[in-house]
Amino acid sequence: MKKSLLILLTLIIGINLNTQAEDFSAVYNGDTIYYNITSSISPLTVSVTF
Repeated sequence: MKKSLLILLTLIIGINLNTQAEDFSAVYNGDTIYYNITSSISPLTVSVTF
């Protein structure tokens, strides 16, 4: 029982870490573009992700 609970908890944590792959997104001409913020100082820079 403890082993299956540990495996379930590990899977939930792993899924949660992968759900926030982008920092923000925008829709342009019906296409969703995902962005990651690459700097923490002004002016901020971003990179486009898929």
